[in-house]
Amino acid sequence: MFEFVIFFKVRMTSTKNEIKNTMMDAWEVNEGVVNWNSETLIP
Repeated sequence: MFEFVIFFKVRMTSTKNEIKNTMMDAWEVNEGVVNWNSETLIP
């Protein structure tokens, strides 16, 4: 879980399109994790 959070924070420094692609890729892996990280890390 923590590794994913760190990865997600790093990806947020990329362009919005990159972030969107990363989120969609992660969504396919685990919807719950994406929902949790989206609410926690994106203001």
